Amino acid sequence: MIFIDGIGIGKKDYEFNPFFKYGFKTFENIFGEIPHLENQYLNKNGYYLFPTDATLGVDGLPQSGTGQVSIFCGINAPQLVGKHFGPFPYSTTIPFIEEKIYLNITKI
Repeated sequence: MIFIDGIGIGKKDYEFNPFFKYGFKTFENIFGEIPHLENQYLNKNGYYLFPTDATLGVDGLPQSGTGQVSIFCGINAPQLVGKHFGPFPYSTTIPFIEEKIYLNITKI
């Protein structure tokens, strides 16, 4: 899984969208094209690219702290905290991070 934080899928615009203006070789090499609003879902040779809703049902601008805790711990951190928070994890999410780290270490 490749996760790119803070990147959205935009218009196929060679003047303003940097992925089209300068190219994005990774996407081009894997999928043969760059995702854009008219083609957001790409699938080639068992690889998939699709947009996600980073709000997780919580109003406000998504932030890295709660977003990444959600991804790595499998919880809806913005919902747990009651808001989006970042750039580092919100204090009430620390026990979930510690639990996941402990569970992963004990499996080694």
